[in-house]
Amino acid sequence: MSARRGTAHPSAADVNKTGATLADRSRVSILLLLLLLVTACRSALTGLYASALHASLSQSLTGALSVA
Repeated sequence: MSARRGTAHPSAADVNKTGATLADRSRVSILLLLLLLVTACRSALTGLYASALHASLSQSLTGALSVA
């Protein structure tokens, strides 16, 4: 019996030259899309944090210079 879920022997139409089934390729595609999404979100959040930090520092420096 195969370690994979589903049928023990996938049809020849569902297997590519490496032996990966259509389900295997679908899982890999989904995981790659999730990785891309996580990377994009991380990049966006880092950019927002850097932008907020820059704005905060600019206000602090402007306030400090106007007091002096």
